Amino acid sequence: MHHSGARDFLRFHWYRIREGDTGGGSAKYHFVRGWLRRGLIASTAWLKGRPKPRHPSDVGDWDWIVFAPHGDNYRFVSADGHAVTLDTHGRLTANTGEGVAELVRLGHGLGVAAQNVAAAGLADGRLTYVLPDWSLGEIETFAVWHANAPPAGLTRRLVEHLAQSLRM
Repeated sequence: MHHSGARDFLRFHWYRIREGDTGGGSAKYHFVRGWLRRGLIASTAWLKGRPKPRHPSDVGDWDWIVFAPHGDNYRFVSADGHAVTLDTHGRLTANTGEGVAELVRLGHGLGVAAQNVAAAGLADGRLTYVLPDWSLGEIETFAVWHANAPPAGLTRRLVEHLAQSLRM
């Protein structure tokens, strides 16, 4: 199953804010926001009755929602620097972080999401972090716009304004 169609941070027909790598291509990119922490999330209701995991290997055979652009391998790092790579083989995929978070919220399994994507669900208690003592790293945030946009045009001005306003 594949979930698509969730929104970016901000999206207009001439530019969008994107998390993760730039993806290459001919579009123009500008680093705008800083680094966002990622975490392993689950629906609070879905976790009920499951044993509390303490190590990434404890959740390897659980149901996962895979973020398609990233793939199904995740590198967890403990507070003392011990690294574990987990191959999840998820049965569901989503092509956006919002798609992952929505499928997780609906109780379809575990997923990895950036802090901003999971924030509302974490705040209202529908989502919770799983293995919060293990880091999944951080991702960059970029503005992306058409390659044919003029260098001094309004899009570029807006992107520069966002870059200054959104820095963490």
